[in-house]
Amino acid sequence: FFFQAEDGIRDTSVTGVQTCALPILTYKTDNFAIFDQVFDQDKFEKIVRYFCMMDYEKNTKLQKVWRICDGEHLAGMSLNSKDYPYRTPADALHFAVKHLAENYVTDIVGKENEDWSFITYRPYIYPQGTRISWHNDHGYVAACIFYCHTEWNPSWGGELMVANTPPHEAAPAIDTPDHYLSRSHIKPTLDYYGFGNYISCLPNRMVFTKGCTWHMINRVDKDAGENLRCSFVAFFHPKK
Repeated sequence: FFFQAEDGIRDTSVTGVQTCALPILTYKTDNFAIFDQVFDQDKFEKIVRYFCMMDYEKNTKLQKVWRICDGEHLAGMSLNSKDYPYRTPADALHFAVKHLAENYVTDIVGKENEDWSFITYRPYIYPQGTRISWHNDHGYVAACIFYCHTEWNPSWGGELMVANTPPHEAAPAIDTPDHYLSRSHIKPTLDYYGFGNYISCLPNRMVFTKGCTWHMINRVDKDAGENLRCSFVAFFHPKK
């Protein structure tokens, strides 16, 4: 697989050559960028099918980024860009992430071999009643989320919420011994401005965020029924 700016995404597999329009840059700030229609319908369906055939399990230990009341999401096996190519539809996903990162959002994700050295991918499933509380991706240069469910309704929740937060020098200090569990430092950080953006989890949408960006996943509403919030999450690991 490879990309060309004038033609869009091009598949050069032995089955022939197919092209489609480039992903649409829907919205961009200093902290996040949204791309829509990342893949043509055929390639998107292959990624969805691959996602659905993976094995998933519940977390067996408490991860501090999730609060106990966030509900039980499901996670699949991680992939590492060091092992690319994977010989699966994940190849197209990795190539899309790298292409957009290198050509459109270097101000958000940085540069390979300067700011980050590799990318990991992991699939997640959020059923109704689950969310992830406010956090930032401390320890990572940047993150990327790709939505691979085939349908999503605005009344189903699951939005990516991005907060406006104070500049680093004005951020409140972490001064409580139990801050990883009590999260007492989060309230003054988020209340500094008290507003931000929400991003709907539309199918075939990809969102890049800086590692320092405070965000959360809104709880998936009961109106979602058996519909699942499905996504691949990518993390850009800092160069040691």
